[in-house]
Amino acid sequence: MEKTVSKKSVTWLIFKISAICFAAVLALHIVIIMLLKNNIYLYFGGVASEEILNVVTAVLSLLFGLTVALLLLSFKKIRVLAIVITVLLGKLCVFMALLSLFFHMDCTYYELTSPDGQHEIIVKEKTLLFGCSGEFYEKTSLITMQKTGEYSTDDWPAMSAKTYEVEWLEDGFRFEYYYGNGIYKTEVVKYAD
Repeated sequence: MEKTVSKKSVTWLIFKISAICFAAVLALHIVIIMLLKNNIYLYFGGVASEEILNVVTAVLSLLFGLTVALLLLSFKKIRVLAIVITVLLGKLCVFMALLSLFFHMDCTYYELTSPDGQHEIIVKEKTLLFGCSGEFYEKTSLITMQKTGEYSTDDWPAMSAKTYEVEWLEDGFRFEYYYGNGIYKTEVVKYAD
């Protein structure tokens, strides 16, 4: 006696797996956002919370579309409507995923260490079209850092152009950089608490 597996049971199984994956990725998304709200940023050698969040958001968007599509397709009575909604929702979710992955500022990370070796500073320089700015972080563990300050320029990448100087102080550092148009600016940044 052979057992046959119906299409509906396979669809439900795939729906359940998709829903579990969606819930797990949603939980990860919420955890990253909660960490960011508490000034705790993840950092893995050149990849930080914002980049991780972009990827998680893209995956979340695709899993949402897949989960809803599988749920709708499991009902026979609304099959035609389900197909139309699935096609429209699929296009929207793919668009949202691509938007999350590709339309954001380009970031480059630079690491500076205080002369006494006690403080590791991460400088995140962001560029988008004609805009450039930077943020200062201090590493607080192997994988986390805390934001301590920021700077902006007039379309001039101070870190990548190496037009900056750092003067280390007892409780932080002084960051002098080329703003653009012949102007130099200074930011005084305190170490993380």
